[in-house]
Amino acid sequence: MITTRWAICLVSLCSCAANYKTVAVESAPPRLVAAPAAGSRIQLLSLNDAEVRGELASPSGSPIEEKIIVEATGRLLVDVLGEAVPRVRALVRELGGKLARDEIYSDSGRAMFVLRLPPAQVDPFFDRLGELGELADRNVVATDVTRQFNDTTIQLDNLHKALARYQEILAAATKVEEMLAVEAQLTRVKGEIERLKGELQFLSDRVNLSTITLHVYPKDAGATFAPRAKLHPGLRYGFAGTFARGKEAALWYGPGLSLHFFRHFHAEVDLLSDIEREPWRADAIVATVGGETYSDFLGRGKRTWLNPYVGAQLGYARLGERDFFAMGLAFGLELYKSTYLLVDLNLRGQVLFGEGPSQLALQPTLGANIAF
Repeated sequence: MITTRWAICLVSLCSCAANYKTVAVESAPPRLVAAPAAGSRIQLLSLNDAEVRGELASPSGSPIEEKIIVEATGRLLVDVLGEAVPRVRALVRELGGKLARDEIYSDSGRAMFVLRLPPAQVDPFFDRLGELGELADRNVVATDVTRQFNDTTIQLDNLHKALARYQEILAAATKVEEMLAVEAQLTRVKGEIERLKGELQFLSDRVNLSTITLHVYPKDAGATFAPRAKLHPGLRYGFAGTFARGKEAALWYGPGLSLHFFRHFHAEVDLLSDIEREPWRADAIVATVGGETYSDFLGRGKRTWLNPYVGAQLGYARLGERDFFAMGLAFGLELYKSTYLLVDLNLRGQVLFGEGPSQLALQPTLGANIAF
């Protein structure tokens, strides 16, 4: 009668032999798969011929499905990187893929994607890239891992059989040392099973989804990631009223120029004429610098229409023959704001310090600025 210890040894030897079964077959000389009968048209096929023709059999005896890993790289040249990047993302989603890496380097003006696509969508993906720009490089590599996948599947099947046999031995064991020995072998076999399952899962993922690395560059090496306005020049027109103690109020009107570097800093020059003078003549000049800010409670300036803001200015004013230092506050409303155009209405209140008594100035204006 075979003892538990000898049974453990036999099962271990069988499982080890099963793991190396594939290697032994590979190193063996070609053997015949089928023998021809008299008058039969069946040709003799060696094992190597069957492999070439994709007629390898799985452990269950059915033909093995080919396992192909497709990997590709590409380099795309585009006119505007900022416009091409979202279109690449949309194309990946449209073709049923996903992004594994999505990196944009604004300082160097380039982008890099690592994406996963079904193998059947690799060629359509590269064809569609031609709609976004110039596909400068394309490299597709297909690797056949059918044998590796089949060998791993056979090893996993044999380990499951060994696991079942060890469990039978453990159920029949009567001594503690025998149980411990069997449990040690069970732990080893279970570890090997999990490792091979991980290998199969990794191979299946790479087979089911191809990996594509795409580098996107602007055609113009000096181009920025996306066009951005450096300045917002504009025109304005308004009225002004100046008030001084003991003097009659003076009214002015006229055009002006404004230059917004960004929303928080701008420079403006207004040329004003006395409203009673005909024809118009530049009797006054007001030159200021300042900035505005939005309220967090009133939309933060993110709306397209009707964004309120407050600001402050200081600068120089010349009214007739008198010079003043000007400083004050502004309350405004952006009537319309987009990437390319800003239209706003504001009211300034300024105090003018200079020769003689100080004056108060109120100046409502309407202006428009464009992106440059």
